[in-house]
This record gives sequence, C-alpha cells and structure tokens, in this order.
Amino acid sequence: MKKIIIMPLLMSTLLCVAASCEDILDDIACTESNTVKKPVFTPKAGEFSVDELEITLSCETEGSEIYYTTDGTHPDRHDKYEGPFTITSSTTIKAYAISGKMCDSGMVVKTYTLTADATE
Repeated sequence: MKKIIIMPLLMSTLLCVAASCEDILDDIACTESNTVKKPVFTPKAGEFSVDELEITLSCETEGSEIYYTTDGTHPDRHDKYEGPFTITSSTTIKAYAISGKMCDSGMVVKTYTLTADATE
C-alpha cells in the first residue's frame, strides 16, 4: 500500500507527494461550478498614450481573494490584491483568484503598454 500525503497549498491548491498520485487526483475534478471565476482587469489590457494608468482587479466569485504581480513572477500568498494600483511604465500583470475549497481560477496574464503622447 502506498502512503499518500495531500497538503493544502494556497488554500485550495493541492500538492500530492507520492510515487503516483493519479488515482487520488482523478477524484478531484474541477468543474465550472466549483472553480473560482478568473480575475477581471479594468481597464482592459492594451496600448495607452498616458504616463500612468490605474488598474483595478475584480472577481465575480463572492468572497474570493486575488493575488497578482507586476514583475512577471508567479503571484503567491504575499501578493494579495488590496485595491487599485498605478503603473507608470509598460507592465505585464499576472493574477489568479482563490476562494475557500473551490478550485483556483487559473492564471490570467495581461500586458499594458504605456506610450507618451507625442502631441503633448
């Protein structure tokens, strides 16, 4: 008999440690109804002729928490979204959402390109 250890990681993500975890993980199916909605970025990503831009993240799943980074690294529990933030240069933002025992939303990656307006 194999000994299987399942440890919670970032609340709803599971880390399975064993020679083979496929049998256990097959029973943990993420469906649309038990998966957190992906974060929504406002404004939508794209190119902007501004020096700075305020970004707001939101999630349709009630009670969810969003984690994000602006430096290209994978967000972790230290990168919790607390409210709108301002970017002052072209930036790639990575974000995902979690909520209790639901499956994580999955990573969303958006790029904002800021260009100075030459007419000003």
